[in-house]
Amino acid sequence: MKQLLFFVIVIFALSCSPRGGQGSYITPQQIETAITNGSFTKAESMIKEYLYLNNVSAKERQKWLFQIEKMQRIRLEFTMTESDIITYLLDYYDSIPNHQLRIWEEGKALEYRMIDGEKRYFNHAARNLFRISLTAKKRWDEVHGNKPDSLTRFLAHYIPSIVLTSKKQTLNLTNPVTMEVTYTLTVKPNAVPGGEWLRVWMPMPRTDSPSHTHIQLISANPNYYMISPDHYAHKTIYMEKRAVVDEPTIFTYTFSYTSSALWASFDPAELKMYNTQSDLYQQYTSQQAPHILFTDNIKKITQEVVGNEQNPFLKVQKIYNWIDKNYPWASSVEYSTIDNIPEYVLDNKHGDCGQVSLLFITMARCAGVPAKWQSGWMMHPGNKSLHDWAQVYFQGVGWVPVDQSFGRIRSSQNPDVYWFYSKGIDAYRLVVNDDIGQDLYPLKIFPRSETVDFQRGEVEWKGGNLYFPHWDYQMDISYKPTAPPTKEKSKTTTSVSPYLDAGYRMPPDYRWSFDPFQELRYQVQTDYYSGYSGEYPQHTSDQRSYLRQETGDLPASFYQDVYSPSSGYEYNSPNPYPARQDYSVSEEYSYMQGVRSSQDRYIPPSERYPLPNNGNRLPYRRDLYNPQSVYPPSMTDPQRSSGINPYPDYGYRYPDVR
Repeated sequence: MKQLLFFVIVIFALSCSPRGGQGSYITPQQIETAITNGSFTKAESMIKEYLYLNNVSAKERQKWLFQIEKMQRIRLEFTMTESDIITYLLDYYDSIPNHQLRIWEEGKALEYRMIDGEKRYFNHAARNLFRISLTAKKRWDEVHGNKPDSLTRFLAHYIPSIVLTSKKQTLNLTNPVTMEVTYTLTVKPNAVPGGEWLRVWMPMPRTDSPSHTHIQLISANPNYYMISPDHYAHKTIYMEKRAVVDEPTIFTYTFSYTSSALWASFDPAELKMYNTQSDLYQQYTSQQAPHILFTDNIKKITQEVVGNEQNPFLKVQKIYNWIDKNYPWASSVEYSTIDNIPEYVLDNKHGDCGQVSLLFITMARCAGVPAKWQSGWMMHPGNKSLHDWAQVYFQGVGWVPVDQSFGRIRSSQNPDVYWFYSKGIDAYRLVVNDDIGQDLYPLKIFPRSETVDFQRGEVEWKGGNLYFPHWDYQMDISYKPTAPPTKEKSKTTTSVSPYLDAGYRMPPDYRWSFDPFQELRYQVQTDYYSGYSGEYPQHTSDQRSYLRQETGDLPASFYQDVYSPSSGYEYNSPNPYPARQDYSVSEEYSYMQGVRSSQDRYIPPSERYPLPNNGNRLPYRRDLYNPQSVYPPSMTDPQRSSGINPYPDYGYRYPDVR
């Protein structure tokens, strides 16, 4: 009887076990609570158990794995102890009473987090105190003097000249500056095992920015690269290189460009009413999760600031002035560790350039003014740095730059100079990004180090993303004589590749050596995050659309753009010409191999298999490298999206058969 009772109890216990049932007793809500409370070690353990015991979707799995990564990033941001903070502050105060620390903490002037039961301060919290607290700032000025910094002095002299020149011209692109830039990204020795391929994305100037002209790529090392087309929000140059044991892996390139100041001279009273039904208005007055959200807090504050104002520029000016007065610039935690940046600014009473810009954009959209993101670098002599700003759209005027963090030129009594950055931008800029959190080109597999912006670069290998501590970056700028600006559309030229705007540079015999999907697919490895052995998570449906499972050892570069979301390939179709049913990839690959071995001239399929444009086959484009080439009106949208050359490594152009 006792034995029977024992077996009943065992069976009952097994039936209640999470492993034998439908899932774990741990719930997502419990994990979120642990994260919110700062119990990171506990939360990480809960996530691993939850994923191990539950059959979750690939999307949910990736979400929780990134939460583990995010907690590790937060730990790196908050390493200072109370003793560290006091040691720093004693250089400015005779003593630091505990109650004074508590006052600064409660007033959000000293930023800290509770992590696993211990108070940890933000790495720049002590210096930020003298930027955020008015009383602390006064003490800083007593010690160091209240003199304007070099950038403030430079702008006080420089901005009036832009306004003066702009008023003399109908074209408001003025005061051009030509710069030659060398950018170097260095992956530290042994950041990845020797022999592994590193994939790197780095910033490039946008060729669709009206303020940038005469863009020229001078050199690149390695000299095989891809440059993103302008319809990508982040303008990048992509390179690959193998790591060598005990040696740094260096990627470098040099480019030059001319940048002009852009200032909009208009009378606010003459602005036209918005066409609220237009696609532009609808898009740029909408929410954009996770950061541009019309929360109750945002709605309330926007209403208080804007009031009953109807003029769009005066709305912008009120929002701009309110943020400038109430939210001082201060060093920031990494954006990838923040759930909602505008709410972070409101809660912490400070923000860096990108954070106050996102607050401005969110409030402007909430007030019915179209607004969007723009960012890159500020290139002022002696003051180069990452920098973010905004743009607003005025009907009849167009997109106008707004640099929230540069604020007002307080030394000037001229209102056009004083408010310059509410409708203008200086020439010392490198415009890289037109939006936040969009796909890179080619597609990055693992979560980005910077999930919102793109300025420093991104690095990954087949084992995962390489976060910022594993690599360094350096920008060197030299200023050159400048030709007068013209009204011509921005063009890109290069001595390295005549097809820079198409995004490809591959000599005939070069093939991208790292196909990340081929490396990751179906491999059973030690899980990068949780430490247990198992298959890599399935790719999302979007990622699966890039996998060419039928290709075997076909190189990734064979395809028009194996990573790009705008690729025109049909899912699971190995045919780079989906509309041409008589075409065979394997046949073409064999032909290519034969050309390589015999060194014969490569003849593209458009010449070997000429077909009339009967409406059912893919029409040939006049010049597949020229983004301005016009597609036939009869071509469908999917066909238009497949215009990038499917054989970039051979660099040919289609014949004109239209």
